[in-house]
Amino acid sequence: TLPDGTLVQSGSTIYVIENGMKRGFTSMPVFLSLGYKLFNVITSDAASIPEGPVINTFAQRHIRGSVVADKGTVYYLGQDLRYPFPSAEVFFSWGHTFAQVLPANAYDLNIPIGPIVQKK
Repeated sequence: TLPDGTLVQSGSTIYVIENGMKRGFTSMPVFLSLGYKLFNVITSDAASIPEGPVINTFAQRHIRGSVVADKGTVYYLGQDLRYPFPSAEVFFSWGHTFAQVLPANAYDLNIPIGPIVQKK
């Protein structure tokens, strides 16, 4: 199983994993407008992963498991909360890289802030 937030290309479609499902992007402009980067996409056979709703607009929050940044703070997006990382050390302890960080959008910023992420 792939963790939430993983970008995977299977065939000609790029998907993002959320809640154990693959969610396909309907177009490259939607993928790019959400701040995703092609160099973060892995290639894999995702045929056995159930399909979730497609992502057809940039006017939505980033999916659960994404890491987003706003005004110098990086957040992990959970189901209902966004969790701030207090330092780069804590961020890296969870296995993230800055290449995965997406620009937060207005929909992400409407998610209430949860507790600070602790070092893993």
